[in-house]
Amino acid sequence: MNPGRPVGGEQAGGREAEERLIAGLAEALVPALAAPLGEGAFRAARMGAVAVLPAVLTLRDLREGALGPWNGMIHRRCEWRPAETTAGAGSASTSPVIDRRRRAGWDLLRARCRVAAQGRDWLVTHDLAQRTGRSLRPAEPAELAEPAELSDAAARAVGPASDLVLRVTASQIAAWARGSGDGNEIHLRPGAPRAAGLDAGPEDVVAHGLMLGALSFAVTGGGQGGGLFRFPAPATIPAGFQRDERGSSLTVERLSGTMLMRGTSVLERR
Repeated sequence: MNPGRPVGGEQAGGREAEERLIAGLAEALVPALAAPLGEGAFRAARMGAVAVLPAVLTLRDLREGALGPWNGMIHRRCEWRPAETTAGAGSASTSPVIDRRRRAGWDLLRARCRVAAQGRDWLVTHDLAQRTGRSLRPAEPAELAEPAELSDAAARAVGPASDLVLRVTASQIAAWARGSGDGNEIHLRPGAPRAAGLDAGPEDVVAHGLMLGALSFAVTGGGQGGGLFRFPAPATIPAGFQRDERGSSLTVERLSGTMLMRGTSVLERR
């Protein structure tokens, strides 16, 4: 089966709605980029947001109806490319094509979608996973509240010339949740990632995979022709009481776009 005709950007009201979404995503990225990139942070943040827009739009469409309960859903892999370069594009169906299977206590899902974004049609594939038999409550509105001002502890130091070190905090993750509409509690509630089966501490949240991908493209450029992300391990961020602003350091390899946390790959790009 093939994904159907474009959804997402058209349903959201066209280019004006896209621009609002891009602006919200870019705003969430700027704090992590401000110290290392200075005045270039907003331009880089917008570039990263535009690069992942097809993936953000299709994930929103899936979250709003096709997959069922969203809390505890884990993003494992994402690939998107222009529809005209992919064999078999175009089908009478208007819905995502979703394959499901169960393995060792996990529901594994692959969703193939088609979306209109930035004047082009895109084919997007999301690989997701969720532990079976779980029921997590939805995120409260207060957990999507405006973030506090970043403390001095969130300032960044630049790593080796070939890499860039960013600091990502719980407030930045909450800002991405607001901008993208992804209020999955693993990104907002301390301890929820651990309950969802991730290797995370009792006071941790995890960064959105597409937020990491947008930061990667913001640093390296590219992404206009599509991309592929793998998320081998969670990017755990200390949150704790009243949204701890210590954050966690992430190293972006300038040549590959790979992101590392404490020496472990949390994003691989192709």
